[in-house]
Order: sequence, then C-alpha cells, then structure tokens
Amino acid sequence: MINIAIIGAGHGVRVLAPAIDMVPGARLVALATRSESSLDDARKTLDVDTFTTDWQDLIQADNIDAVAIAVPAAAQLDIAVAAFEAGKLVFLEKPLSTALADAETIAAAADRSHQSPVMDFIFPMLEPWRALHTALQGHDIGDITDFKLEWRTETYANKHKLDNWKTRQAEGGGTLLNFASHSFHYLSWLFGKTASLQMSLSKPDDDPRDGDTRVEGEVTFTSGAKGTIEIDAAYMGAPCHRITVHGNQGSLILENTTRDYVRGFSLVSATASDDRVVDTEIESYAGDGRIIATARILDTFLRTKSFPPGLGVHDALKTQRLLDAARQSHLSGRQFVAGRDYQD
Repeated sequence: MINIAIIGAGHGVRVLAPAIDMVPGARLVALATRSESSLDDARKTLDVDTFTTDWQDLIQADNIDAVAIAVPAAAQLDIAVAAFEAGKLVFLEKPLSTALADAETIAAAADRSHQSPVMDFIFPMLEPWRALHTALQGHDIGDITDFKLEWRTETYANKHKLDNWKTRQAEGGGTLLNFASHSFHYLSWLFGKTASLQMSLSKPDDDPRDGDTRVEGEVTFTSGAKGTIEIDAAYMGAPCHRITVHGNQGSLILENTTRDYVRGFSLVSATASDDRVVDTEIESYAGDGRIIATARILDTFLRTKSFPPGLGVHDALKTQRLLDAARQSHLSGRQFVAGRDYQD
C-alpha cells in the first residue's frame, strides 16, 4: 500500500482525493492546507488520519510515501524541492511555477533526487486526444499543414469578477498560466518542437484585475505545422474547446462543447463525421471528469514509479519556457524564435 498526502485543499479535495480512491494500492492518509477553515471544510469530506496546517510535517513523515501537490503555482517551489529531498514520490501541479527560473529549480531538484515526478496534464490521458496523437504520428491525414485551437469558456472567477489567486498573475492566475499551460503542453505533445510564436494577452477594458483573460496568437513548429491559438476564459457565449487539424490528405476535429473541461470530447474526421472516438469511461462517469483522468495518471505513476509519456517534469519545463516566451512576446510585441529567444 502506498500512503499519499495531499498538500492543498480546493482541487486537492475535489479532484485528487477521489482520484486517489480509484487507484488500487493507494491510500490517502493526510492533508495539509494553510488555514484552519480549509481544514474544517476538508474534514467534512475526507476520512484521513492526519489534518495539518504544516505541510513540512507531512514531507518529513516516515509513513508518507508520496505527495500530491495542489497549491497555486507560486507556492509549489518550496514544497516540491522539500519533497524531492525527502525522497518522496511527487505529483506536481501545472504549471511548475509563475517564473521560469523557479521551474528550472524544481526540475533540477528532481534530477538531483533521481526521482521521476509526474505532472497534472490531463488531456493526453483522454481517449479522443490519444486517438488524435496516434493519427498525427501515423500521418493518417498526410503531412500536417495547419491547425486552429479555440478554447472558449467562462470560469466561475471571471463570471463573478472575483479577485483571488486564479485571477492574480503573481500567484499563478490568469488565462495564460491556467489554460494556455495545458494548451502549450498538448500542442508540443501533438506537433513536436516549436519554431516560433507570437502571442497577445488581454482582458476587457472594464476589468480592474491584473490577470489576463484572453490569449491569442500564432505558433509554428519545426515539422512545418503552423496554427492559431484563441483562448478566452471570460467568454459569455456557448463553451467550446476545439482543435481542427488540416493535412494534405484530410482533416480531423477534436471538440468539446460542454462546460466540463474533460467530459464531452470527441474526435471526428471532417469527411466521416459519423465515425467518432469518445472516452466511454469518462462519458458514463457521473462526477467530475478530471477525477478519472487524474486517476489514470496516478495509477501509472504509482505502479511504475515513473510518469506516463509526455507528463514528466522536463515536459513541464518545456511548457514553462513556452509560457515565458509567450509573455515576453506579448510585452515586446514581436515574434519569438526558438533557439534565439527561448529554448525548446
């Protein structure tokens, strides 16, 4: 039995805890969060041995084998480094940090510890996404020419104009770090190394909060694929998460038009739309679809002591470099080129 501690409430209680319950041989034994009120809320939901406001107690505990981190990006550095130094298995939240230098520190600490931490990038764990990846790797639509990524939704924080960590850039909030971190990760997974990018970050003129709500721009890949990105987390219309990929022998459309970030995806060919790939397990699950996707990551991680392909700390570091390049591109108003302006 592998004993796991969660550090952080919120996502930790809603998604990580039920995901751990789904994994054979895993047992949630402790939770740490910074406030007593959060602990009181967690006690109403979780039946675990230890609740504490001191995460360091859990890092050092001999009966804890693995640590699942569920804190804002700005708070992950110290926890992750301490967990590696204590020899724990570590489940990291995305993105690694708010700053590239801190992300590099986390990756270096993982290397020194000879651990293979896993990242909370859930989309590659979904069957329609895997089918798209397989199709692109197999050149099912020939050579990729272009793609279009559209992700439009309205988060709870944006709908209610909340000023919290999810909307504060310094703490890891805003659409770039929350949503585009997923997108840059899965675009690299699908298309390979980037060649260049040019991004613009914005928010409504009447929004006083500092976090961006919209990310848009263009990305090119060394494979020759190129495309546009439009992500809007304050969109008041019908939700949509869609990737349309064109090749010289056909087109594929991966789409979700529900408000669930995970449930609802299907992959279809533009010429055979009746032949759909869906994730039947997730579609039939009554709860939050992220729980099953996270359970799949944890199951592989805890069984093999390694990460599923593409979900390692250096994959996350690559994503962090793209996030940093995107922000710098926005600030400078110019295209950033791989090898000259950023690493890929």
